[in-house]
Amino acid sequence: FNKYVQKEYRQIQKNWRLGMYDSIGEALATQRHFVAAHSEHRLAYLKLIIDSPKRPQTPILIFYQYNDELDALLEFLKKEEPDYAIRLINGQSKPKDPSAKPASNKTLVICQYQAAGEGLNTPWSSLTVFFTPAQSGEKYQQARGRNRRAMQKGDVIQIRFVVNKTINAHYWHDLIDNKQRFTKETQRKMMEYQD
Repeated sequence: FNKYVQKEYRQIQKNWRLGMYDSIGEALATQRHFVAAHSEHRLAYLKLIIDSPKRPQTPILIFYQYNDELDALLEFLKKEEPDYAIRLINGQSKPKDPSAKPASNKTLVICQYQAAGEGLNTPWSSLTVFFTPAQSGEKYQQARGRNRRAMQKGDVIQIRFVVNKTINAHYWHDLIDNKQRFTKETQRKMMEYQD
């Protein structure tokens, strides 16, 4: 985030300390939605990845968690990458055979962790972008395994987008990398110190 957006984000923490939220869960949800709604920089980096001639020329898997992020992804990709087909795998939209290889390598497969983390086999993809963290290390590991298959040819590149000094970074660091449980203590740590 730039300084202005970071200041807006910090206001959520200040409002929580002032008692303006009914619970810490509500304040954390507000932070998650704020990060999801301010995805301009992540979207710009995603475009750089998609347009890079050095990336594997296979369909790209993009994992997201919240509907706010899906809305931002769809709006951006339809405008900025009109030559790419979009395949959705989420709770509302799931192809008959989500593991079927897309007809074109110019396909973006946008997956919600819960809907595509298990049972999806994509050895035809060599690139995954984790647009946002999963809600648990288990969901993330399941998603990582979608294109890391025994029959996979060549290297697999997996990219995580981390928004520093936000709840997004805490999810990646505490819940996924350090496998901490989402407890009241973890929630307080996320609210009080985000660096």
